[in-house]
Amino acid sequence: ALEKTKKDLDSKINDLSVARDSLKGDVDRLTETTARLRTGIQYFREGKVLFRANEVLTTATVNTTVDGIQNELLTVILETNQKVLARMGKPNEQVEALWISQSDYQAALKNLQNADRSMVVRIVVDENTVLGEPVIAHLELYPDKRIFERGEEIYKATINMDGQADNVEQIVLSFLQQVNNTAIAKGVLPEDTLRGTVGSVGGADFFNTISQLKKMGGQVELVAIVSEDTSVAGPLQIRLVARRVNPW
Repeated sequence: ALEKTKKDLDSKINDLSVARDSLKGDVDRLTETTARLRTGIQYFREGKVLFRANEVLTTATVNTTVDGIQNELLTVILETNQKVLARMGKPNEQVEALWISQSDYQAALKNLQNADRSMVVRIVVDENTVLGEPVIAHLELYPDKRIFERGEEIYKATINMDGQADNVEQIVLSFLQQVNNTAIAKGVLPEDTLRGTVGSVGGADFFNTISQLKKMGGQVELVAIVSEDTSVAGPLQIRLVARRVNPW
């Protein structure tokens, strides 16, 4: 029993040593990256924020049913790193501007390898980042599936348009907010997490709908119809239809 206890303790000590070494490696890598990014610029922590906390840098779908999952994940990370460098004004530099911890990367890779369907991978900023700092981010995974089919009515509402000519734009905007809320509740990931939006309606469609509603009185049904098949990753594209409600 004493020998078994000793082996268990030795195993735990070894695990802690591995975790310590991994953490030290992360710290060293982050320190080196920060130094390289600050080269050639005057650094101010209160400078312009380039990336905001919870900002989604990338949304990609990884096919987990084929070989090369690790390469797919690395490609997503490397392409995102290039996007980050471009926003920093350093598009041609070979710098690890995007920083994801080894433990986070390994956990995501393991989950992808164990998944039985395609997965949506998102890279999300952890904290506000200014010029000269690496973008510290983490990986989020979501099972991929279809949420809406093309032509599906996602949301509709009956509106009394009598005396509402001056409020039409706000009415349509409020309607679109309800469409957005419905899509999120069904499982579509926000395209813009800072504003919580999942997609868009075409500008021409938006203004045509406003113009149409201004000419309509009485009860009107406003309907949001999905333009294209939409999965978890989004974005959701819709068109609007306004039709009179028969009073009988």
